Amino acid sequence: MKVVFMGTPIFAAGALKGLISGGHDICAVVTGQDKPQGRKQILTPSPVKTLALEHDIPVLQPRSLRENPELAAELKAFEADVFVVAAYGKILPKEVLCMPPLGCVNIHASLLPAYRGASPIHAALLGGDEKTGVTTMLMDEGLDTGAMLERAETAISDDDDFFALHDRLMDMGAVVINTTLDGLKLKTLTPIAQPNEFTYAPIITKNMAKLDFTCPEFELWGKVRAFALWPVAFFEMGGKKYKVHKAAPAEMAGLPGTVLRSSGELVIACGEGALNILEIQPENGKKMSADSYLRGHNIPEGMNINEI
Repeated sequence: MKVVFMGTPIFAAGALKGLISGGHDICAVVTGQDKPQGRKQILTPSPVKTLALEHDIPVLQPRSLRENPELAAELKAFEADVFVVAAYGKILPKEVLCMPPLGCVNIHASLLPAYRGASPIHAALLGGDEKTGVTTMLMDEGLDTGAMLERAETAISDDDDFFALHDRLMDMGAVVINTTLDGLKLKTLTPIAQPNEFTYAPIITKNMAKLDFTCPEFELWGKVRAFALWPVAFFEMGGKKYKVHKAAPAEMAGLPGTVLRSSGELVIACGEGALNILEIQPENGKKMSADSYLRGHNIPEGMNINEI
């Protein structure tokens, strides 16, 4: 099947790799523009562009899809059967949605209609969900509102954080998109309209990652897991910021913000329960285990971090 692929980050690169392995003819890739990265701000291509160039696939990097007649002409010239979209980050105008005969198929990292929007993986972890998955859908002009084609589920374990769940869903998406395209080609799939009730996963901001110890521990634990890549959960103590890379619930209780244990592990009381901080990164410091940090820093038990 002739495919134009649209996507930008690693999640999308996994889907593109799956399509290449599935034997599809990738006519072109549409991806985000190169961005400066690192301390030296070196201009860096997206993971999708990097993979496309490795396979000699033409790459298009438009600033906008809207009112872009040159891009529209280029896309039409490929005569693709279908456009596949995964984490592209731009809204497709009606002109593009109507272009391929089999439509535009999106791979979304949730079990729609749950968590439409930009951050479905984060939302599943923040919500303490027991399962999530990927959904392929025929795109329309709404935000993740199109008719569903296929879904695949996976359980969320206590050990899952953003990294683990992202990679598992990426691999699942790479499989499901191939079965979806096969079904569209053979006309064995019946698109199913999404229910009217849905949830939304908004764009992640840095402020979302702040740990408020007046909240229940499961909310804070969810933040630590969800924001493991970025922006990383943090709390403030003595006017300094401490990032929390790993944590777990603790069966202890006390006044919110109180240090309940600071020997070998750092346990802080929450609005309900307590949070055992396992990996910490002090401001302008390196990531380390809480045990290592506590060996060189005195945090008295009974101290309330909100009061210093």
